[in-house]
Amino acid sequence: MNEEAYRAYFSSVTSFSPHDYQVEVAGLLFEGRNVLLKAPTGAGKAWAVLVPFFWEDWISRPARLIYALPLRTLAQGIYREALDAVGKFGKPVDTAGRGSVAPFVTIQTGEQPDDPFFERGKIIITTYDQLLSGLLCGPYSLSSRLHNVNAAAIAGALVVFDEFHLMPPDKAFLTAVAGIRTFRRLCQSVWMAATATTPSRTESALGTDCFRCSQRQRSDAWHDTLATKRQFRISCHD
Repeated sequence: MNEEAYRAYFSSVTSFSPHDYQVEVAGLLFEGRNVLLKAPTGAGKAWAVLVPFFWEDWISRPARLIYALPLRTLAQGIYREALDAVGKFGKPVDTAGRGSVAPFVTIQTGEQPDDPFFERGKIIITTYDQLLSGLLCGPYSLSSRLHNVNAAAIAGALVVFDEFHLMPPDKAFLTAVAGIRTFRRLCQSVWMAATATTPSRTESALGTDCFRCSQRQRSDAWHDTLATKRQFRISCHD
């Protein structure tokens, strides 16, 4: 990966310069590695995995990104950010979920089931219940004869578990780990958390390279987040 070119591309997508950790995570993903990422809220973890997928050098990697979160509200937020990003590059966008041209970004939740088979979008934003039911070959709202379709879609994807520390450790988390390990030769995975208190055994259980923001990177990300919030408040008052 050409780091200088990637930094410039990252800035063109997000309108801000990448943190060092975002570039390092991209390097791991381009190497085909699985990543356990720990970074504070507001540090840009989502962009650390979305921007590599946008870049043209991703051609030989998984053709689909499935980004899962614990709550619909969080999924909607990431969905809107991804839509804004792909719109800059003329990618097809279909917010109604009924267009004849497959959109680049879709969302699949119980409230907005625009991609029930995880196959319309290149980037699918979803929730844990939708993803895990697919891994278990029992996706919601599909007939029994179609129950294996979503598992096949997940098998060949880059699968992102954001805020995975919120999963019940003896239920959803074990299901996710077992499912991804079953398809470990076919897919990549990224596990992201805002806390550094996840157990040390998690890294070996997931088969990942663990990446933690350094103290300086955490400080830089925190100050950037505060600056963004101040700018937002000023814009609102204006």
